Amino acid sequence: MRKLYRYKFGAAVFDEARPQLTVNHLQVRLAPKQRKLLSVLLGNAGKVVSRDELLDRVWGYNNFDVSPHVLTAAVDRLRNALGPEGEAIKTVHGSGYRFDGVPTREVVGGQSDATLALEPGKPVPRRPDFELDELLASSEGIEVWTAHSQRSAERRVYKFAADRDDLRHLKHEARLATVVGKALGDRRDLVKVLGAGFEEIPYFVELEYGGDNLLQWSKAPDRLAGLDLDARLKLFIGIARTIADLHSIPLIHADIKPQNILIDRADDGTWYTRVVDFGSSRLDRAELLEALQATQLSVTVAGSANTDPTRGTFMYMAPEIWQGDSATVRSDIFSLGVILYQLVVGDLTRRPDAGWQREIDDPLLVRDIGQAIDGDPARRFASVAELAGNLRDLARRREATRLEEARQQESERLQQLVDRARARRPWVLASFSILALGLAAAIALAYRLDQAAREARRETSRAIEISRFLERDVIGAANPGAPHAVSDVKVKDLLVRAAAGLEARTAIDDSTRGAMHHALGRAFLGLSDYDNARHQFEEAIRLAGDPGDALGPRAGYDLVEVLTMTGHRPEARSVLAQADSQAGELPVPERPALELQSHLAKGALDYDDGKIDEAVSEALAAESLQRRIAASDDDLLFKSRLHLADAYFFQQDYVSSETAVRPLMAPEYTIDRVGAKNWGSARLSYASALQGRHEATQAERVQREVVDTFTRRLGRDHFLVGFAEECLASTLVDQDRWRDALAPARDSLRIMRIALGQDSQDARLAQANLGNVELMAGDFSAAIAELQDALGGLIALQGESDPQVQMTSFYLADALLGQGRGREALQVLDRLQRKALATAGVVEIPWEIQLQAQRGRALLEMGRRTEALPLLRSALAEMEKAGARPSQLATVRDALERAESKHRPPRHGSLAGVGSPS
Repeated sequence: MRKLYRYKFGAAVFDEARPQLTVNHLQVRLAPKQRKLLSVLLGNAGKVVSRDELLDRVWGYNNFDVSPHVLTAAVDRLRNALGPEGEAIKTVHGSGYRFDGVPTREVVGGQSDATLALEPGKPVPRRPDFELDELLASSEGIEVWTAHSQRSAERRVYKFAADRDDLRHLKHEARLATVVGKALGDRRDLVKVLGAGFEEIPYFVELEYGGDNLLQWSKAPDRLAGLDLDARLKLFIGIARTIADLHSIPLIHADIKPQNILIDRADDGTWYTRVVDFGSSRLDRAELLEALQATQLSVTVAGSANTDPTRGTFMYMAPEIWQGDSATVRSDIFSLGVILYQLVVGDLTRRPDAGWQREIDDPLLVRDIGQAIDGDPARRFASVAELAGNLRDLARRREATRLEEARQQESERLQQLVDRARARRPWVLASFSILALGLAAAIALAYRLDQAAREARRETSRAIEISRFLERDVIGAANPGAPHAVSDVKVKDLLVRAAAGLEARTAIDDSTRGAMHHALGRAFLGLSDYDNARHQFEEAIRLAGDPGDALGPRAGYDLVEVLTMTGHRPEARSVLAQADSQAGELPVPERPALELQSHLAKGALDYDDGKIDEAVSEALAAESLQRRIAASDDDLLFKSRLHLADAYFFQQDYVSSETAVRPLMAPEYTIDRVGAKNWGSARLSYASALQGRHEATQAERVQREVVDTFTRRLGRDHFLVGFAEECLASTLVDQDRWRDALAPARDSLRIMRIALGQDSQDARLAQANLGNVELMAGDFSAAIAELQDALGGLIALQGESDPQVQMTSFYLADALLGQGRGREALQVLDRLQRKALATAGVVEIPWEIQLQAQRGRALLEMGRRTEALPLLRSALAEMEKAGARPSQLATVRDALERAESKHRPPRHGSLAGVGSPS
């Protein structure tokens, strides 16, 4: 039994039993390491305690890689906490530290010297079904063991502790794991806490087994050494993705190292990683605790007095941490940078010491690693996503670097020719050579100047003609006093008139006319008038002509957006390939802006095709490029971020979706600065992420704010109001408030028809959405009428295979079933294309399960009870497992009950006996 003392020295009192420090009767909170450090110094008052002894007794020096810098930082923080009394802690240079003076002390309790006494083959304390296998790590009074079930093949991991300070560490980790679970959900890249034993010694936390740690795994000859560079970078990007998601909570890990990253094989044979150990982690904003419903956990918050910034492992610790600062996103990025270096060189024990750059052939990787591990936090990447985006974009960056080097080499070659000519004899020959080279350079310069002059003349001509076009055909048509003006003209009508006027003007050169068509196309696209937008972009491409003119690919990428929106994906892919080819022939300075458009267009197509991982990669590449070449362009910022948020949403990664879009809602991005569409789209995307996280009340509040703002600024009949109301109706449906959803759904359809036309794609989609709401509200007749009409219009616009057509057919079958029209519903279901339906949108219950339930209901209505029973039973079980809403379960459960009762008549007597008898 070790005695515990209460020490008094000056105005300070330190009670080891509580444990508590007070200075001038005010409580001062210390991190566990600082309390242990103070106990050792006070227990050896007047004696020099060596650095090695302090490291051993406080940090467990023999087991972990701890630098003396950590001790220096802890002593400095302890001195600051003690105030004037901290001057008693003296540094003995070359030796260690000494507490000067003689504190008084009294015994206030005792602490058991109990050890964990754990051995392989013994049962896990208070878990008799599990047997201890192997000690994985031991440090600071905590032991980590693997164990296996004696009844099955299940493996688990246990963290044990035997004293109060270490129990606090275990509780801290378990509580933060709970917060992470609530924020991010059940994910394979994080390890779940399965249980805990905090009542008696040995205290423990029980975790699922997640594989070997990265350091152990890497030592096998066929593991890290067997992966090529691309595979290693893919492994790192997976780790970075997890850390980025933790930062979005926001939680700082603060101890990222290979030992805290587990690795295992997926079913397809690929490797995937898990991030573990939140013992050093901390939340970055205390106000989020209430939102996470975790206030009862008393979770540690970054920067509070009881956190210990020196807990991590020195090799991966940012310099500012061992100097005493708190952990931040950028200190986590430093740790990731070290791991990235180790993965690239294939050795997870190597430090990036001086000259590390010589070990890596790729200068771009050298640059990325250098920025991640920069000693100045302000010079590091601002986010983990930015670092990961750079790595995903490595191939494109290498190509850009190659082209730049080729240009530089050609320039040096010409200079060498000049230098050699100057060195030749006789002088006459040298002079002749120099004159020849000078003449060639002059001709080349004259050509470039002439080309620049032609380009300047072309751009000047364009500017003049576009100015006249705007003044006469666009603005002039809206002037009531101008000839042929129309009073109260609508924007769309104004653009249609301007486009017709452009067709009649023959004195303009093709290139300028193409630029005007492109501008009109952008305006029509902003109004969601896809037919007119498509025509204008096609005309712009046709008239661009000159291969050196960026108009062709610019209009091409815009056309891809239109074709994607209207479901013409094969055609969109073809136009995209042509635009990429044209962009590649342009001068290098013009390419980055077009490359950004290309990433956005590809991401939208991938998203529409259900290739969500590819869509995320394209969106990240676009965002990274936007920051580099157009950091001040609000429109490109919003477009790239909204693409990223949509892709994450489709992955059902709602936290990442919210994180991507939240910066767009900063106060500086006012509606006047970024425009109504960008302003509203950011908020509606944010509301969708909230809706995905089942925060429907907050999502509804945001959507109503957008509807009200749009209505005030744009008018009751503006199509953006209709779009916002459509989103609001969807949120109300998710809350089973179908009657409340009818009003915004009907108003959305009314607005879309007024603003965009009866047969426009958006109007047809709004009609389909209204039909779905009427279906949910139980008005089957109205639902069938709306859905059938919408379906006919969408097929005419987009074809049978379009995902929106498939989804509308699905809801039509549901409405037919509501009226007991099983045969008609089954005919609709038989025409569905499952692959296309799978890309129709994010649903909580997989489409295949919903189709199974519908087919079972249809067969039941047709009297084919025997065929219906297994379908309904299986669908109900899967829906319950997936967490379906009560209303969804009730429909299927009612059908199953009717199918299981031989004597219960069908709900619709008129259909009795239809089909095969049961």
